[in-house]
Amino acid sequence: MRQVMPNRSDIVSDPDDCKSLLHKKTGTYHSFGRTTDRPFQLAVGFATSKAACDSGLKTYADIAKFKDQLDGKLYGIEPGSGANGTISEMISDNTFGLSGFKLVESSEQAMLAETAHRIKEGKPVVFFGWQPHPMNVDLPMVYLQKGNDVFGPNDGGAAVVTLTRAGYAKECPNVERLLSNLTFDSANRLMSDILD
Repeated sequence: MRQVMPNRSDIVSDPDDCKSLLHKKTGTYHSFGRTTDRPFQLAVGFATSKAACDSGLKTYADIAKFKDQLDGKLYGIEPGSGANGTISEMISDNTFGLSGFKLVESSEQAMLAETAHRIKEGKPVVFFGWQPHPMNVDLPMVYLQKGNDVFGPNDGGAAVVTLTRAGYAKECPNVERLLSNLTFDSANRLMSDILD
């Protein structure tokens, strides 16, 4: 019998616990495996160069202190994106003292090119970053801390969970062991290698 993954509309999820996914019609899907000590982490939010971080640009509140060195610019992605909307709101609300900064909207590639250029020139930069993405391997970058969840809980962090149907682990113990030990901590490297 062929197993078919349910449509997204058929899945119920408790927003407070991503492990509680359940298929509405049959109740046959549940979370699988265990939380590992090193789950693959997803991140989204402001990032800067390692050199700028070493110079004191470590948190969202530090951005305002570096305004002159940053030329008053924050680098975003495509116009109309949710990330840019959040950044624009932060500027207009003066969150973290960002009033007076300019959001530079551009394509992802243009943002990364400008970021790489500024890093090469030894200039601080604040840009919108996320992982998994090759930028995390190709650029000496650090995600800023203490963002008060403006890009989501845990400074935009998340974790990957694995789901199987109920009873699958008992029927296939070797697959259970594989999935329990599976980690995705090299996704940034993998994406970078594929694009290179």
